[in-house]
Amino acid sequence: MTAPRPPLFTVAVCTYNRAALLRDVLGDLCAQTLPREHYEILVVDNNSTDDTAAVAREFAARGVRRVAEPAQGLSHARNRAWREARGEYVAYCDDDCRIPPGWLEAARTLALAHRPEGMGGPYFACYASPRPAWFKDAYGSHDQGPERVLGPGEFLDGGNMILQRAVLEALGGFDGRLGMRGRALGYGEETDLQLRLRAARPGAALRYSPTLWVRHLVSPGRMRLGDILRQRLADGMSIERIRLADGPPPPALRAAGALGKAAGRVALALAALPLRDREAMPRVHNGLCELVGPRVLGLGMAWARLRAALEGRR
Repeated sequence: MTAPRPPLFTVAVCTYNRAALLRDVLGDLCAQTLPREHYEILVVDNNSTDDTAAVAREFAARGVRRVAEPAQGLSHARNRAWREARGEYVAYCDDDCRIPPGWLEAARTLALAHRPEGMGGPYFACYASPRPAWFKDAYGSHDQGPERVLGPGEFLDGGNMILQRAVLEALGGFDGRLGMRGRALGYGEETDLQLRLRAARPGAALRYSPTLWVRHLVSPGRMRLGDILRQRLADGMSIERIRLADGPPPPALRAAGALGKAAGRVALALAALPLRDREAMPRVHNGLCELVGPRVLGLGMAWARLRAALEGRR
């Protein structure tokens, strides 16, 4: 008897204590228009203490497989996913995403036409709780435009990202020092991996297509101004950690000066809030997100650089 042919996709849902959301995304994945022989569904349970295991068992009869990853952190869970995967591609989607029925069929069309090392698409905000009047859909969405191979400085989003399993294996997967760890904020592991892919294979194609869209839940915490600014700070710190990962520590005095300049830019942006474009940013909250937020990201980068400089001197 011949062995069954491996599926084209392993859809990996890495999850931690979000059983209710997991049920929704698994329902979406089981309802894809792509025939099931072309994909499998894998739940990577990253030490959940809620009903995650029970929810996964509800879908076991529909071919959903669950594995437990004891090392806490999204990067560790994503690495467990590609090691367990049987598909040629590992399709990562977040547990708080809602997946349209044609998502995998669109991915199959792209895979067969182009065989890219990676592919992905936009995500658009959706809500399960009231949205503040000032909060724009754009704050919870990311659309990179028309279909194309992404250029330098452009990256697939981690919650809607499909990568060749062979690529993940060759690169050693995601850096376990980066990314979310339980409830602790952390970002950048997918960006780091794509940078390493481009360095190892200069001709590698990361293909972006609006046909691969998903919806991403904006939780109440992501609609609080303080949490948004803390996320921007964490984003900046992650970006700088990736930049400094393989090089010598920066000079401490120069790093301290850069931190001072970054703090000055935040102060200037705060001072400019009364002069903001009131039509584009009708509320102070909008100005804080759109004018101050990018400067807070720069502050995070400068802070990470100073920390690296001080740690390098020890």
